[in-house]
Amino acid sequence: LNQTQLILDYSEFLAFNLNDFQRAISQLNQAAEKAIKPFDQGRFRLLLGDILVFNKRYNEALVNYALVQGALKNDDLAQEAKFKEAQTSYFRGDFDWAQSQLKILKSSTSQKIANDAIALHVLINENTLEDSTQTALKKYAAAELLIHQNQYSNAITTLQELQTDPKLDRLADDVMHTLGLTHLKIGNHDTAKRYWKSLIETYPRSIYKDDALFQLSALMMEFYNDPETAKIYLENIIFNHPDSIYFVTAQNQYRQLRGDQIN
Repeated sequence: LNQTQLILDYSEFLAFNLNDFQRAISQLNQAAEKAIKPFDQGRFRLLLGDILVFNKRYNEALVNYALVQGALKNDDLAQEAKFKEAQTSYFRGDFDWAQSQLKILKSSTSQKIANDAIALHVLINENTLEDSTQTALKKYAAAELLIHQNQYSNAITTLQELQTDPKLDRLADDVMHTLGLTHLKIGNHDTAKRYWKSLIETYPRSIYKDDALFQLSALMMEFYNDPETAKIYLENIIFNHPDSIYFVTAQNQYRQLRGDQIN
């Protein structure tokens, strides 16, 4: 491992395993100041920004993300920093500023960043057109920030409260999907399964339907030892969701479960 990677790994360990955030922040600040290569400096500042967001020090995080963009211009790392800047603005409920950043990123050279930017742009757009107060979206963004900060039980409480909000409307399937993912993170497999099954039944046209099907197939294989039910979920992706990002993986997993010879 090179020196840069060692510093990044140790800083991440200090922050997220030992909760010694101040030491991690100070170490990354020093490393960024001393870094000779702009790319190394960018990697230090990107992680520093993430740790600062985790600690609700948003303005300092935004400064670091901006410095990455300034040092690396059109590099993928700069585009990642721009996405994190937009995401931080979204977490804080500053949707107009987030949208202005996301519009630029929709044509990012990195496919993942472009996809993430489009998804967040659509989420904000759909939920600000009809609800001028943006109350539901602000609560949802706050819940996503809690997940980002590993505060899963608080996030679940916020999302469950949001489910009773009369202005929820377009966000209902987002909330259900996020509840499924959050329960999965803390090992509540039965609850995650319930949310995804409910999502498929209640919102059959949801953009998360293929994701829910894939998550359910994985649960069936990994935790319930039920390959037959897993096959049914995978078949649904193969026959009804040919554009899904899970399509190729679903095909391969289905063939394996069926016992096909795979070269």
